[in-house]
Amino acid sequence: MLMKISAKTWFIFLSFTALMACRSTQVQGNQTESKQKAEFQFKGVWIKSQEENSGDGVYVYRRPNYPFPPSRGRERYEFEGEKVTYYKIAPTDGLDQIFGKWTFSSQKDELYLTFDNGLKMVFRILSQTEDRMLLKLVP
Repeated sequence: MLMKISAKTWFIFLSFTALMACRSTQVQGNQTESKQKAEFQFKGVWIKSQEENSGDGVYVYRRPNYPFPPSRGRERYEFEGEKVTYYKIAPTDGLDQIFGKWTFSSQKDELYLTFDNGLKMVFRILSQTEDRMLLKLVP
């Protein structure tokens, strides 16, 4: 049995469908823009500047071109796309590489790191410039 639909009802249906399609595209666009901003924000290498750490779970990270004083080793994170490599100081004073992935919550200003070996870390971004990042480890 076919039902006759009025022109007004058909117009309302098409308008609603178009509105929902535009809204979906806008939300996807905002998510893509946020993800691109986060990738730019963290992209590259960040090295721990232990001399500047406050000792209360707040850590300072710098770019490789920063003039660090001599050190036996420095932990670092390298962000590339959705991947992260954590260079941790090894028991033999070398660096161990731990591979994983990262995500970022712009609502909480939190960086989530999940590594292939099961290690998980959450950092709150306290401040960031092009060459300095201040992170607090979230328990």
